[in-house]
Amino acid sequence: MRLKILIINIVLFVFGGFLHSQSIQNDELITNLSIYSNLLQKNLGTLENQFVIIGNDKIFCVKISAKSGINEYLYLKIRQRLNSFRIISDLDSANSDFIVEFDNVKFLTKYVKIFGSLIKSRKVQRLIEISYDYKIKRIYGDSILHIKSVNDFNEDDFYLDRVEDVERGGYDFLKGTLPDQSFFEKAFIPGIVTLASAVAIVLFFVIRSK
Repeated sequence: MRLKILIINIVLFVFGGFLHSQSIQNDELITNLSIYSNLLQKNLGTLENQFVIIGNDKIFCVKISAKSGINEYLYLKIRQRLNSFRIISDLDSANSDFIVEFDNVKFLTKYVKIFGSLIKSRKVQRLIEISYDYKIKRIYGDSILHIKSVNDFNEDDFYLDRVEDVERGGYDFLKGTLPDQSFFEKAFIPGIVTLASAVAIVLFFVIRSK
């Protein structure tokens, strides 16, 4: 009888921890895309100030040297952040008054480590970093009106089993690589949780039947 009570207590402890883990993972999820958006929104303010100084009656041609996906996303965020200005892509550069060139563009999504309880709330430490150089110059001539380097990052964490939700958005740069986990972490612990759940259900009906 004592053995049965001990087993029940152990199972309830594990099963309860699992349920607790599931409940706290309903917290607000911050996606990688949202973090990139916030970083760019903040750091494009300096560029906007320069546009204000030059004047919103001018046409600005934005040229971005970056990987596919990063190029499109950065241009989209520039258009959104500076929507009161006349901005065109480099395809129509001949019609512009100024050129804004972005170089050394880097978007980094890095999962630093996995930490937390093996049974309860496994988390991933996340680092997202943006960096780029840009300069503003007239369409004709080599005179540079403004030049700046930007580097910023965000560091936080999220629940391990929410990786797919965190990375949603369709861009390759939103995906990171998880640190290696041991066989014990990847297979044995999930198996314990599944077994504990099944045993708890069986014991519940056994106890009720008595």
